[in-house]
This record gives sequence, C-alpha cells and structure tokens, in this order.
Amino acid sequence: MSVKKETARGYLKTIFLKTDTHRQSELIQLIMSYTLRVDADLNLQFVG
Repeated sequence: MSVKKETARGYLKTIFLKTDTHRQSELIQLIMSYTLRVDADLNLQFVG
C-alpha cells in the first residue's frame, strides 16, 4: 500500500488539529503520555 506525500501531510494536519498539537514532537509526547494497562482479566484500558 502506498500513500502520496500530500495525503500523509493532510492526515497529519487533521491529527494535529484534533490533538491540539503543532509539531511532531508534541504529538509523540502526547502519545507517549498514555500507557496501555492490562488488568487481570486481560481487559485493555488506556490510562492517561
């Protein structure tokens, strides 16, 4: 599967708007601030 550069940039712009971030480094910091927690019943929960 290939994605044109313009399409990828459009997707990133949308993600930046929705996450209120302006740089890739800010977006990565936001993503890394969430941890995936697995409880004893193997239910997955995002904790942030």
